[in-house]
Amino acid sequence: MIKNNKKIEIKFYLYFSLTLFVLLCLGTWQVERYRTSYIEKKIVASSSVLSTKKIDNTNEEVDNYRKVEVFGTFINEKRILLHPRTMDGKVGVHLLVPLKLESGYIIINRGFIGEDDTAKVIESLDAKNIRTLVQGIAFKPPVPSKFLLKNDLENNNWYTLNLDDMNTYLNNKSAPYIIYESNNVREYLYKVKPTKKYVVNHLQYAVTWYSLAICLISITIIFVRKRFKDECGK
Repeated sequence: MIKNNKKIEIKFYLYFSLTLFVLLCLGTWQVERYRTSYIEKKIVASSSVLSTKKIDNTNEEVDNYRKVEVFGTFINEKRILLHPRTMDGKVGVHLLVPLKLESGYIIINRGFIGEDDTAKVIESLDAKNIRTLVQGIAFKPPVPSKFLLKNDLENNNWYTLNLDDMNTYLNNKSAPYIIYESNNVREYLYKVKPTKKYVVNHLQYAVTWYSLAICLISITIIFVRKRFKDECGK
């Protein structure tokens, strides 16, 4: 009987230690995510007040979220429709078009198109590739999650913002960032800004995980004290 009780206690303390460790790790991870998100917001704020950077070469370094402008030629026949995307409750696509410079390509996010207007916008794109001034915000996409849909390059079906896939599609290496165009005035094509797809309150999650850890410690203390009193009363 005593041996069985000891086995139960050992299992209890083992589960307690493992659960506490997991909760503390989750809380610490959310704190780290919150810190990273805070730093990123500071970068966005500081980049927005800097002067517009003129890009002449796809190999030059460009800060994330920096206002930029560049001259190049849109290769409209290599357009990419990234779907599904939404804006103000409307379902549609993001129109991405490579901009050709002498040194290579820069992917330009020209904006959002509602699904009912996609054909009209595509038909209105210039058949001739004309040298154009593009103004916008540079954005370095994060590495896509393994859980996101894979792009179907063979059939030109795009779901995920993946620069490696786009380089394969273009058969050329593009700049390590894309530009969200801000000076387009085309009908049915609405400007978009680079944002994270999901906004998460990391600090709130951290508080939740740490609170659960505190609750677990409190329950364990009560349990141990009760066991100690029972042992002393025998």
